[in-house]
Amino acid sequence: MCSKGALMRSVSIALALVLVPCIGWGQQVSSYAEIEANRQALIEWQAEEERDVDFYIDSAPIEGGIGTTVALIVDDLDFEEAGSALDGPAAWCQFLFLHLNVKSCVHGENDEGRWIRMYMGKKSYQSPKKAEEIELQFNSGVTDDGVNWVNLTADEGPYGTSDYFVGLSAIPAENGTYAQLRSSQKASGAATGAMNFYYKTLARDKIGFSVVGTDKKGNTKYSTGAQAMLERNVVRYLLAIDVYMQSPADAGTDAFLERAAKWFDETERYPEQLHEVDRDDYLKNKKKEYKNMLELQAEIDAAATAD
Repeated sequence: MCSKGALMRSVSIALALVLVPCIGWGQQVSSYAEIEANRQALIEWQAEEERDVDFYIDSAPIEGGIGTTVALIVDDLDFEEAGSALDGPAAWCQFLFLHLNVKSCVHGENDEGRWIRMYMGKKSYQSPKKAEEIELQFNSGVTDDGVNWVNLTADEGPYGTSDYFVGLSAIPAENGTYAQLRSSQKASGAATGAMNFYYKTLARDKIGFSVVGTDKKGNTKYSTGAQAMLERNVVRYLLAIDVYMQSPADAGTDAFLERAAKWFDETERYPEQLHEVDRDDYLKNKKKEYKNMLELQAEIDAAATAD
């Protein structure tokens, strides 16, 4: 269980530039030795970093898209407890749903294995029927050399996107847990053009977390465009994992709303990147959307029982 004080206040985060090179993007899981080398690189970076900074983020281009890797050490988080709490699709839906653009998240099982279906939509309230769906295959396990891992993958997604991948790998660390969270996606030519237009007009002021340089006045310049979008989403999910780990066993609407309030407050620590809506509006919308999610999940469970 996380100690008092949010994960993002108690750890520093480093990405690809300070990590030992890993395997390419895909569903493979890095070896224990590779992840341990990255853990050591992160420790060295933390010791050398002079700034009091929560994030050091960098994203890498991939063919037809972009990917982001986050590495972190969570103090006082038991490795086995973390692994068991995040092992199943039900748990992932509980924290993925905190994202303001996730209108619902349900899970089930078919011949191909376990899956998660996310309904993606606008920042304000939206019923899942009017949202865009993405269904991800859910796989998890422990490698022979002791790496706990979870992979979520989808060939196609909404808005002309494809090759979704989210991968979480974790190993024990001294007095805590070391984890790597990777996320990538690709976009069609039409989707890329539409996104570029959006980021140059309505979203021209939206920024990410990775530092890309300085302006003429010496002020820090941050990532923009699709790279910034992916970084913001990864950070939102990372904060959601932290909030969920503080009360993974709590169920019911009241417990969910408490988690939602904590998550919103954590995102507000980074207003330049993450502020989108007012707190009261977010909680009011999420309460209605949570009810929708419970109804959808009940339908899926009932159909599975009938089969």
